[in-house]
Amino acid sequence: MKKHVFSLFLSAILLLTLVSPADTAHAAGGGVSVSVGTVEAKAGESVTVPVSFDVNPGVAMFELAMDYDSTKLTITGSKCKVGGDFTCNNTNGKIIWFSDSNMTTTGVVFELTFAVAADATGTLPVGIKSSLVANLDEEELAVNKNSGGVVLAASPQGGGVSVSVGTVEAKAGESVTVPVSFDVNPGVAMFELAMDYDSTKLTITGSKCKVGGDFTCNNTNGKIIWFSDSNMTTTGVVFELTFAVAADATGTLPVGIKSSLVANLDEEELTVNMTPGNVNISCAHTADDGTVTKEATCTEDGEKSYKCSKCGEDMGVKTVPATGHTEVKDAAVSATCTEAGKTEGSHCSVCGEIIKAQAVVPATGHTEVKDAAVSATC
Repeated sequence: MKKHVFSLFLSAILLLTLVSPADTAHAAGGGVSVSVGTVEAKAGESVTVPVSFDVNPGVAMFELAMDYDSTKLTITGSKCKVGGDFTCNNTNGKIIWFSDSNMTTTGVVFELTFAVAADATGTLPVGIKSSLVANLDEEELAVNKNSGGVVLAASPQGGGVSVSVGTVEAKAGESVTVPVSFDVNPGVAMFELAMDYDSTKLTITGSKCKVGGDFTCNNTNGKIIWFSDSNMTTTGVVFELTFAVAADATGTLPVGIKSSLVANLDEEELTVNMTPGNVNISCAHTADDGTVTKEATCTEDGEKSYKCSKCGEDMGVKTVPATGHTEVKDAAVSATCTEAGKTEGSHCSVCGEIIKAQAVVPATGHTEVKDAAVSATC
């Protein structure tokens, strides 16, 4: 597809956003998962935030409207990590990219550089408030969006703790492990965290502490308690939670922390910056009855394509065997003295192809008999 032709397609797609929400799109080829990274920064300095495509069935254009506190963060630059035409409006945070081929990259697709306000504190969420994504066939794709943020570094006087919940993929009806990390940790001797999640779709079935100390997890209410006789300064995964995912779960299920109490060995309570994560449910595909895309004939195989009856994703094409001929007998015709006959044969009643040809039986010719002379009389 030539560049100017695809530009016309881009314009048409963008016009559709004026009349229909982009995030309600459903595509035959599945959806895209886009996540914003979580990074640390200092007030008054600059920071680069990556935006990644974690699941990518093939994308030829996207428009993303970034969501952030413009009083604390200002976009000062951007960098595209894949080929194609890329623009970023530093004022309103709108990103537009398109290409003349499907981009299937997973990982960082572009980066945004922010200037952090001098009075910024805590965690500044960075997400995507609206999106429009399509492939080269002009099919609009559903988008799962995972937010990140800019975590402001703790101050030297005691400071605070930054705790983040991981984002993971799972299937309905199965189990999944979600990591919980301490990204900034000045030293902690105890914490109590109340996890926040949809208990009708997620059930805690197990937990594992990755650091020393006394750890308990109430699987019913999601309350985590840990303490130690020394300050733990680990950064990275501190504990993991295993969830059973409900069989009817779909979409994105947020997992966060609704309340917290964290203190150090001096019994000083520390502020906590919390970044939630998600459990992204991938479809447990169920094939539909299929659509015949090529009819089978007597001699040639046909084809039948299948899609998932739940999400519409293509599930491949299967061969429909050739039907074979339907044989019909062609009766023999006896030869006469003057007319030729035929042997018995057969043909296909569907396509007309001759299966057994009828042979010609020559005419028998006359069998001469003498008629005796009769003498004349008076």
